[in-house]
Amino acid sequence: MNKEQLLLKLESSRESFLEALEGLTDEAYLEKGVIEDWSVKDILAHITMWEAQIITLLFRARSKPHPNTVHFGKETTDTLNERWYKQHRDRELSRVLDDFEGVRNQTLRRIEDFAEKDLVSANAFDWLDSQPLWKWIAEETYNHEEEHRGHIIAWRNSKGY
Repeated sequence: MNKEQLLLKLESSRESFLEALEGLTDEAYLEKGVIEDWSVKDILAHITMWEAQIITLLFRARSKPHPNTVHFGKETTDTLNERWYKQHRDRELSRVLDDFEGVRNQTLRRIEDFAEKDLVSANAFDWLDSQPLWKWIAEETYNHEEEHRGHIIAWRNSKGY
């Protein structure tokens, strides 16, 4: 995948995700049970936190031999998700929505700063384990959104929203 395709995929993915949210009331955003006890708001905060880690990874990629994001830490995904859920569950919906929008804008800006070869080459950075950077970006952005878009649509269908 080249840089232009990556940027287009990020934009189309976000549009598709936002379509899954269309028409939800504030109360619906806060209703528990989309994924276990999580609400749509909780899912948005969750997606935002993971994408923020990609922004950090992209920022540090050039300045450090090995970025120190959660991708390289000792905490499990479940532990991180639980910790972030607890940190953000009482956060106001408007702030979660603002963060959700803002994180994608930052991701797009960071990607724009990279040369295409650094995004697509499997050998651009030693710490990528022979994977191109775009795959790391995809995993924490549009692939992640698609996973949770499915959860939201299924929940909406079960509720008649």
